Amino acid sequence: GLMAAAGVILHELPEGATTFALLLNRLKPRTALWLSIAVGLATPVGAIVSVVVLPSMSKGVVGALLAVAAGSFVYVGASDLVPETHTKKGWVNAVFLVLGACLAFVMFELVHAH
Repeated sequence: GLMAAAGVILHELPEGATTFALLLNRLKPRTALWLSIAVGLATPVGAIVSVVVLPSMSKGVVGALLAVAAGSFVYVGASDLVPETHTKKGWVNAVFLVLGACLAFVMFELVHAH
């Protein structure tokens, strides 16, 4: 838990600096700073809300929320972070998508089998 928290904190610092630098291109420095602070506070506020709300939720609801979050990461990774997917259409991309989903399923089953 401590290593995960340290990783998130260390990730948030450069992300905040990058967000601030990007916002400076369009906004006044004071506005850019406040928006960067708001983005930086989203993670700890989300964590606190999760600690309070998640225990009262059923495992099914938590699982559904995690599935939506994971799906959004996969979507961003597939559509925005890999620009080749926009230029190369065909069965190869579909095959690798299915193989990746199968690999995730197998890894899940291996972890929960023990």
